[in-house]
Amino acid sequence: MVMLNKKSLFTKLAAVSMVASMMLATPVMAATNDTGDKDAQNGIVKTTYEDENGTWTEGMIGGNPEGVETCWLAYGPLYQYPSEGGTWQYGFWNAKVRSYYTVNRCHGSTVKLNGKTSRSVNTASGKKSIAELWAIQSDSNDQYFYRVC
Repeated sequence: MVMLNKKSLFTKLAAVSMVASMMLATPVMAATNDTGDKDAQNGIVKTTYEDENGTWTEGMIGGNPEGVETCWLAYGPLYQYPSEGGTWQYGFWNAKVRSYYTVNRCHGSTVKLNGKTSRSVNTASGKKSIAELWAIQSDSNDQYFYRVC
């Protein structure tokens, strides 16, 4: 007859369930950018474009224009330090998806969630650009952007 140690069995089950819950709640992101620069290594994909206001550089987290490939919203706040300078803060917390950017030049931020977009105004040097959308934690398509002008 095999005797099971209840404490040992409980400890093993608790450890397995904690690992499983961490794996289920962790965003899975895929980015492909082989430029080898600091931003690419951090998962930032950049696009430069021109309009009537001049040339803009936009960075987004993730690797495809359709958005970050996640099982859940990117839990934040998460921080990046783009090569353009400043601090980019983004992610989902307190019932909103958010993209905040502060840098010493004209800049802005954008957040997209399931077809909705919030884009900040072009923000003055040294001030925080703010883009936010109300959200609940779910299987959604979230995208986070910053831009410099």
